[in-house]
Amino acid sequence: MLAKTPPLKTATDQQKLYERYNRRATKKINQIQYNRIHSPRGRLYSAFCIALSTVAGGYVVFYSDFGEGEHCFTSARAWYARKQDEFWTLSEKEKQDLKDQGKL
Repeated sequence: MLAKTPPLKTATDQQKLYERYNRRATKKINQIQYNRIHSPRGRLYSAFCIALSTVAGGYVVFYSDFGEGEHCFTSARAWYARKQDEFWTLSEKEKQDLKDQGKL
């Protein structure tokens, strides 16, 4: 049969017991969280979350539809459009080189 604990007489007894068991529970929870974060699977999960957040943020800034009006990402989208055009079009020097080679 289980032994009954005596009733707590004072508030300080209750406080001491609370601190004792809370310290144990907190220590155990902290150890579980530490192990979860610092394990190889935890590091992989953290890296995945960072990558996913970066991709999602990039999508929101450059591709998400906010309507026709001006918004806070308009300048970033204009910069991105310029960079895309620079990448996919030939410069004048490249056009001249291709004309000299007879390929354009």
